[in-house]
Amino acid sequence: MKQDWILFTRDFDFSESFKSELSIQLEEKLYKLNNLDKNLKNPIKLIIGMEDLNQSISDGYIYIPAHVYIHDADKIYPITICWKSSDFNDLKAIQKSNLEGKKVDFEWCKDFPFDELKKTLSQEKKYEKINNLSYIIIPKYYPDLVINFNIKRPLFQNEKEIIENIFKKNKNVYVSNLIDDSIMLDFQVDSMNFKEEDFYKDMEYLKTSIKEISEQEFSNQIENVEIR
Repeated sequence: MKQDWILFTRDFDFSESFKSELSIQLEEKLYKLNNLDKNLKNPIKLIIGMEDLNQSISDGYIYIPAHVYIHDADKIYPITICWKSSDFNDLKAIQKSNLEGKKVDFEWCKDFPFDELKKTLSQEKKYEKINNLSYIIIPKYYPDLVINFNIKRPLFQNEKEIIENIFKKNKNVYVSNLIDDSIMLDFQVDSMNFKEEDFYKDMEYLKTSIKEISEQEFSNQIENVEIR
């Protein structure tokens, strides 16, 4: 499993093996505790570093504050994560150490928003379809949007560039590179002269771009597209 579902906003003294084990265990337990399909893309992002670590120790565990962002709900929640190990006398040394051959248990704490996640995942998404490509557009933060591609297999570099170039045809939109299956769009809107028809024109541009992507040979490798 990759660590890209975790964001470290500061430089901590976490070893690479610590971060890897943290990612593996917490993701596995997230799916198990919520009975999630293993093929489901991770519905959250764990953020560590939005506030000082303020580590505390209790009952053999070391605790730190963190935050969880639930993608589909577009909400962020303060939480706590913890870990323990009988292989270390000093619990604070765990995060700095090479964990190869060591047993460390990572856990979500009771303040994880399990009910909120369950409610969000149970809400049915109403996708539209162009050719065989399903998509949904929820432009809540227009003129800044993020396009997420839920894929069946990793896209090749040339396929990523094709997608980028499709969106770059509109010269009034800043288009980021396609990284981690996402592209950011920044519509260059003139707020002083903006008209409602400009919004609908931009939405049509999105649909036209999705249509062009659906006509590519690799489009069958894209499960769906979500624009928010």
